[in-house]
Amino acid sequence: MNHPTGDVLTFGIEEEFFVVDRRGHLSHAGDDVVDAAEAAGDDQGELQHELTRSQAEAATDVCRTHTEALRQLRGLRGDLIGAARRRGYRVLPAGSPLLYEADPPVITPNPRYERMAEHFGATARTSLTCGCHVHVAIPDKEAGVQVLNRIRPWLPVLLTVTANSAISDGYDTGYCSWRYQQWSRWPSAGPRRGSRRWTSTKASSTAGCARARSSTAG
Repeated sequence: MNHPTGDVLTFGIEEEFFVVDRRGHLSHAGDDVVDAAEAAGDDQGELQHELTRSQAEAATDVCRTHTEALRQLRGLRGDLIGAARRRGYRVLPAGSPLLYEADPPVITPNPRYERMAEHFGATARTSLTCGCHVHVAIPDKEAGVQVLNRIRPWLPVLLTVTANSAISDGYDTGYCSWRYQQWSRWPSAGPRRGSRRWTSTKASSTAGCARARSSTAG
């Protein structure tokens, strides 16, 4: 993402969706829906494949105002919804699948996703979640460390106000955010230990990656 200009912080938004059939069950049509919507859409934003063929992603360009972001999101959502409807599917905004699925999701035939599936095994195939991500540009890595340190105490509040996945696999999970429980299984999930400098954060991340590799190798 571009660096901020002056006092304006640029940002971009990604939204992930499930592509479901008319009964609400996961389909394997995510790739087809994304490709059709991308071909028919305008030049603002981008539609992308996701980890499984049951998903689709919409990503805005770098934005400077909320008006710009909302305009792009509405356009991208409309493109996805239209392409899905023409093929007999629906686009579902949910943190986790609502209905029970007898078969595991199919990994998207993409080198990156296939590497993830091979490396992380059942975590990649059973932690099926969607989310909304807001990426904010920062001037440098040191500033990024300070932002993370200051936002850390607010993470429980952010999780509370964004909880949206109490129902998953056809039953009440007992959690306001089942997506958080599923996502926490990934080695990269959750906040890192606080650091004062970028060099300390980098060293901690490197050590964490090494532990993740050793755990999956065993």
